[in-house]
Amino acid sequence: MTGLVASAAFGFFLGPILNFAIDRLPPVEDDVHQSSASGQRATARNRSRGLACDGRRHGLSWLLFLPLVGYAVSRGRCRACGEPLGIRRPLIELAAAGLFTLSWQRFEGDAFQFAAVCGFAAVFLALGVMDLETQFLPDRLVIPAAAAALAVSPFWPQLNAWDGGIGVAAGLAVFFPFAWYGDRTGREVMGWGDIKFSGLMGAVLGLQMLVLGLYVGILLGGIVAVAILIARSGGNRPRVIPFGTFLALGSVTALYYGRPIIDWVQDFIV
Repeated sequence: MTGLVASAAFGFFLGPILNFAIDRLPPVEDDVHQSSASGQRATARNRSRGLACDGRRHGLSWLLFLPLVGYAVSRGRCRACGEPLGIRRPLIELAAAGLFTLSWQRFEGDAFQFAAVCGFAAVFLALGVMDLETQFLPDRLVIPAAAAALAVSPFWPQLNAWDGGIGVAAGLAVFFPFAWYGDRTGREVMGWGDIKFSGLMGAVLGLQMLVLGLYVGILLGGIVAVAILIARSGGNRPRVIPFGTFLALGSVTALYYGRPIIDWVQDFIV
């Protein structure tokens, strides 16, 4: 019980840091021309600009680094400019606490695996929300996270020493043709940020779990894409699908439940 409470508390206090990263890592309007040079899809942060304050203009109150309490005391508004802060802040804090609690429940007996799962789950959570809000997956988070995953992959119980490297290669290769085709034809098929994210998935999960994570992500993304197309079939052009958000959902699913799912599938087939 003490471990569960401590895990939840750790997640709560990491939540404001994740919110800070979500606010600051993707570009705003003035940064778009700089980000375009990297080959990523650079989208201005319209969802935050004017709809929710992220503190770029004046900084954020220290109260917001107190999970839930700071948001409640501020009554959901920035104390400097009075703009709404957005419901995303407390939701991220709750999500981080939930993921860390689940990590304790799943990996209580292995301190290394518990810590690693917490760290990578937090990265997947942040990237999924960034792509949902901005359709941008920043290299400044994806690449260091992939490097960290490669560094620890030899110590994962379910991975061999080379699985992380094979997973990266497979993750980069699986979507590369789509991004290459989109660049060649000028069509918005898939962003290079999604390619790098799938490489990160491979580094964290290894080849076998990568396949499961991609399957779940593609399945969920496909269902949502079809629903959007049907809803807007007679009207406006559908908006870009934040594919990284669904990859993040698939990653978290494989991270926590990959082995039980694969074992169940193998038993079912046999």
